[in-house]
Amino acid sequence: MNTNPKLSKNRIYWILQFFGWLSLSFSGILQQLFANPGTFDFMYLTSLFNFALPGIIITHIYKEKFISLTLFSKSFRKIIISGIKGIFIVSLCLLAFSTIIQFITTSKPAFANLKVTAVAFVITCVYVCSWFVIYFFYKILERSEEISSQKLMWEIKSKTSELSLLKSQLNPEFLFQSLSNLRMLALEDKDTARDAIIKLSEILRFSLYHDESTLISLKLEFLEVKKYLELYQLNPENNFNFTLKLKEETLAFKIPQALCLTVAELIVQNMLCNTAGSDQLTISSSVVGHKIVISIFLLAEHNIKIDFLNLSNTKLRLQSSFGTEADISIKSHDLNSVMVVLNYSPEPIKQITHEKESNYYR
Repeated sequence: MNTNPKLSKNRIYWILQFFGWLSLSFSGILQQLFANPGTFDFMYLTSLFNFALPGIIITHIYKEKFISLTLFSKSFRKIIISGIKGIFIVSLCLLAFSTIIQFITTSKPAFANLKVTAVAFVITCVYVCSWFVIYFFYKILERSEEISSQKLMWEIKSKTSELSLLKSQLNPEFLFQSLSNLRMLALEDKDTARDAIIKLSEILRFSLYHDESTLISLKLEFLEVKKYLELYQLNPENNFNFTLKLKEETLAFKIPQALCLTVAELIVQNMLCNTAGSDQLTISSSVVGHKIVISIFLLAEHNIKIDFLNLSNTKLRLQSSFGTEADISIKSHDLNSVMVVLNYSPEPIKQITHEKESNYYR
């Protein structure tokens, strides 16, 4: 059971209200004592009632009735003007309220002349100004955090929309090439053709019907990657080999669905060379320290240009599930090799998992 409940904003506000105005009243009493050492008048204590209580009431009423929720969404100039106007109005009301109370309790006017009244008004403005500065500064910071949060959410929604658009635009080259290969296989090897058709249908279903926030196990993710690479190998012109080196202890960990498939597709479609040589693609997974590390390494027999590897959206997807410490980096040690490394914490910041039916995967 939690024995230290978190204070609500409303409770914190009232604590600061009482503490702040009572502190200002006590500071006035101390000033009187320092100005007249050796004497103490119990009337000094009436300032707690004459000044602190009206200050609490008037500033709260002004906050509730005259400071709108939309004020801090306006320009800085309008906020400053509103604050100056509020300081003047609250100070005037506070001075009038204190004067009336003192007259009722002592039957004497609080201020003998205009000069004394003006000085008292200036002092009151200074005290009230401190309240407005603290309150406005807090509301501006709160609004700034709200804007930052909204900006992040808009960015995530924008990137999600882009990903949805990309999802709806499956690589036509891969699809047409696979269908062309299936036509040839149907005439030459019916068993292989049947197996390839099943793989293609499962990949299309996997790509089209996944949710951007869904997390699946690395085992299921790499199963789809394997199917994709096997289909790509069906074209005799695609001369490459691939190897999966997956540590058993990593296969149960989660990853955003189709994320590795997206990276593998980018590498295969843009970096493999249709030559007589044979490129080598190696995909591995391991646990390093407290992080999952996935590397996709391509060793080619030709020069590789990494300009095609734009993984900013993919990185954002990974971070939206595993926090900002998750990272995707691109390393190139020489002209004919490239490595994409994904590393992230095993624990997602939001646990949204979805395992497909067992008969869906082969």
